Amino acid sequence: ADDVLIVNASEEARAIIGLNVADGSEAWKADYDQLELCFATPVLVDGEGGVTEAVIAMPGEAWGLNPKTGKLRWFYETGTGGNVSPSVVVGEDALFTFGGFPRQQTVAIRRGGRGDLTESNRLWEANESSYVATPLLHEGHLYWVSDRGFAMSMNAKTGETVTKARLSGLRSGGRPVYASPILASGKLIVVTRKSGTLVFDASPEMKVAHQNPPLDESQFNATPAVVDGSLYLRSDEALYCVR
Repeated sequence: ADDVLIVNASEEARAIIGLNVADGSEAWKADYDQLELCFATPVLVDGEGGVTEAVIAMPGEAWGLNPKTGKLRWFYETGTGGNVSPSVVVGEDALFTFGGFPRQQTVAIRRGGRGDLTESNRLWEANESSYVATPLLHEGHLYWVSDRGFAMSMNAKTGETVTKARLSGLRSGGRPVYASPILASGKLIVVTRKSGTLVFDASPEMKVAHQNPPLDESQFNATPAVVDGSLYLRSDEALYCVR
């Protein structure tokens, strides 16, 4: 956010820390014990009054912070217990949180407001959710492939599950997918841990158009990146560029 790098130092410090980009010194620090089980990345959002907010979900709550000071602008009690790995997904009118253990849940929060938004900004909650990957919001639906290997799509307005389909041909024990989906060239792309790359039609039916073989025999846990028409994929052993 401008001249501050925002880091979720969950395991290290149970805090979200703002670091000055110029010299790495600490600009601010927001402590919260439950951050120990939060593995999400803060997301910058246009908040109320034209102020940018750093938004993050953690066990039990979601926060909107002032990225220049670390001060809490709003919070929302999600009730999501256990680990929270996915980042908050930002929609035009809503924020979506995911995760939890042993039970997962998705929570939709209306954007805007200050202070305690738990009652005033509640939109819906759903029992289907992502445990590891950050879902993708595209044309009114949330998409992800679960760590257990299910292709998932959800109506972002209602929380209704549209598709939940087990994918065949995936290997890596009980958790074949960790990476988050991306949208490229009108297709959903999901990298599996040991079974290659899945390419879906970008529609709620989640039809698999292609399954490309793995590039090496190690694990692919990272979400790919697209830059200037090239797809970058990282395994435990190498970085690949696919054009």
